[in-house]
Amino acid sequence: MVKDDIWDIKDKQQTQIKLDIFRKYLKAWAIIIGSYFPRAYFIDCFAGRGKYHNGTKQDSISGSPIIGLETAIEIKKMKQKKGKNFNLDIIAIDSNKENMADLENFIKELIPGNEIEVKLIENEFEKAIPNVLKMISNAPAFFFIDPYGIRGISKETIDMIINRKGSTEIFLNYMKMGIQRVSRQYKNIGHRDEKIRTMAIKMVSHMNKLFGDTSWADKNDKELLEHFIQQVFSKNYKFILNFNVPYPDRSGTIYNLLFATNYASGERIMKDIFTKKLFKGTLFEDCPFEVGFSVK
Repeated sequence: MVKDDIWDIKDKQQTQIKLDIFRKYLKAWAIIIGSYFPRAYFIDCFAGRGKYHNGTKQDSISGSPIIGLETAIEIKKMKQKKGKNFNLDIIAIDSNKENMADLENFIKELIPGNEIEVKLIENEFEKAIPNVLKMISNAPAFFFIDPYGIRGISKETIDMIINRKGSTEIFLNYMKMGIQRVSRQYKNIGHRDEKIRTMAIKMVSHMNKLFGDTSWADKNDKELLEHFIQQVFSKNYKFILNFNVPYPDRSGTIYNLLFATNYASGERIMKDIFTKKLFKGTLFEDCPFEVGFSVK
């Protein structure tokens, strides 16, 4: 069996939709923030290699860190024409050495000069965040948290981001399938087979870190999502939106995209982006979808 190339998104329109949402909002956010602040930060917490393949078209679709850089260049020029100086600095985190090497090359192709500040951090998300928060101080920041799996994130680390001083907005991929798979292991923590028991204990530990406690164990999928939102976001944010990305060929949700902001304008812009037009011309065009859920 040929291993699936995670960087080929020819048949992964859900990823293309996610990137489209991200690009549209980041641009709108940077335009607004740039009217009030001279500097802001985009932090890509699981940056990846920077570009995706589209079948035989190698490196033809920009990933989130390159979208961030393209946006920074565009907004800087836009503000300069209006006589304003605004910089959207980019911080890209990834623990994979090869991803970082590819990303560095793509960045050099896009900005041979130093007009945009880009910081590449080869480290795990949880280890990198404390220093990142020191770097950005109290400046406005937009965090994109799109993990490869639930093992790499914890409520403690997200709390550090949320509790920082300064305007902080978060766009997070709640990996529903991964959470479903891991949560089912709870029943095996007392299994007689040592290998099964050990694996279950390890996976349940990841869930405990993600949710901050063990109260997730008896909840169904919908309750788990709402519990995560309550546990992680509800204390600090006025608006939390959920966008269910549907399967193109059957009922159900592939993953949930969660957006957190304290600004009514941010909620309004994201709600406008989260519309049926995202699906036009894709496999998702006739799929039912849910948008606009907020715990507030």
